[in-house]
Formats: sequence, structure tokens, C-alpha cells
Amino acid sequence: IAGYLFDGETQVDFTLSHAIQVTFASATIDIDYQIDIENRDFSLTVNLGISEVGDVNETTLDITVAHGRNTVTVTGTVTNEVGTLEVAGNGEVFATITLSGDAVSVVGANGEPLTERQERALRELMEMLDKAFNSFDSLFRPVRWLFEVGS
Repeated sequence: IAGYLFDGETQVDFTLSHAIQVTFASATIDIDYQIDIENRDFSLTVNLGISEVGDVNETTLDITVAHGRNTVTVTGTVTNEVGTLEVAGNGEVFATITLSGDAVSVVGANGEPLTERQERALRELMEMLDKAFNSFDSLFRPVRWLFEVGS
């Protein structure tokens, strides 16, 4: 899905892609989203890969949020609900999110507790990403039936 939204003042250009490959032994889903708001000097790029082969479920994540000269990235891999995501601001890791089953821990780059400012920035980033993913979901609503298997 490629297009734009325009409110008379601000234009949001977007490209959203889902690719699904299923075989008898495996399944792979690749999700790529790109959003640009030129007059606000803002962009969001999301690359998400999900693969399942036998009992191994692996998710790779690469998100980049850019505003002006500032960039925030979230990258990492989670295998069978265990993995690590790194959050960096302008190339410098400031938070490490570790997932291990039901447990989630978040620490600074060197294992120290996050500062209040870092916690707030991480919380705001996650809220913004949640809103963005909900918006993406709305754009797929007219063609959602294409992705429903066995309905």
C-alpha cells in the first residue's frame, strides 16, 4: 500500500508492505513500513521479520525514527520469546530491553538503571510506535481479508 494523507497543510507519505511465505515446514513474514512528513522533517522506518521453522520462532526488529538531525533506533532479535533490543539515540545506545519469557528488564547501556529522562523518552517512543502501528493497521483494514487464512 502506497499513498499519502493530506489535511490541507501537512502531507504524510507512506509505503506499507507485508510479504508472507508459507511452506509445509516454515513460515516467514516480512513487514516494511516507511512514513515521511517532509514539512516536519520527520520519518519512520520499520522493518520487521518473523520466521517460524519447526519449534523456532524468530523476530528481528529494526526501527528508525528521525526528526531533523536526531535519530532514534530500536534494533534486535527475539527467539522463542528470549532476546535483546537496543535503543539508541543518534547512534549511542541508551537502553537495553531484555526479554526472557514473561519477564522484561530495561537497563541503561552499561547495565545501570535508566535516568528519569531516559525512562520518559523510552515511554514516549513506545507510545508513539504504538500509535503508528495502530494507524498502519487502519490503513490495511480494506484489504485485511487477504491475510486471513482458513476463514
